Amino acid sequence: MKKGIFLILASILIFSYTDTYAQEAYSTPSVYKVTINRFRLSSDGGVTWITVSDSSTEFDIASVNAGAAVGNFFGGSIQAGTYDRYERTVSATFKMQGFMLNAVGVNDYYTSTTAANGTNFTANFDQNNPPADYGEATITIFGYNQGDSLPAEQEIVNIALQSGATKKVNIDFNVTNTLALYNIGGGAYQLMPAAPRVTVTIE
Repeated sequence: MKKGIFLILASILIFSYTDTYAQEAYSTPSVYKVTINRFRLSSDGGVTWITVSDSSTEFDIASVNAGAAVGNFFGGSIQAGTYDRYERTVSATFKMQGFMLNAVGVNDYYTSTTAANGTNFTANFDQNNPPADYGEATITIFGYNQGDSLPAEQEIVNIALQSGATKKVNIDFNVTNTLALYNIGGGAYQLMPAAPRVTVTIE
């Protein structure tokens, strides 16, 4: 059976801000929501495109059923044909939940529902009795505003889809240590998403 392996979301968070600020600590989030604003495929190297979706679709890739959700999104409405390129446009705003203990000295940092850009800290975070503002935070990537999209990214692939054929899509998301804390200067720190490791196989 022919199998193609390609990355869909693995590189969406690797861009210039990672070189601008120092990363202080990492932890594994319980919620990691990413929104795909557009996804399209090309069979001629990007000269023309077939749009799979141009409506915003949110996925919690930390969820146990994330693979099935994304597999349904990418596998349910694609026309038969051979595709050599795909393009994705992703929102610059993410939703995350998590915390890290002793991230900076004795300070524990956590995602906040009320603090600026979703970041707050305390000296005694207790996950069994967390602060009142602990929860799913809305975090926008450095240099962007809520409502912005990241620049569209393209990947070269080799996908052959036959009419009436059934393909099994296996998607594995690894979000270990993808909640990152950055030192943004002046004694301030900011939580940001780091890139997940994503493997997609189509059989």
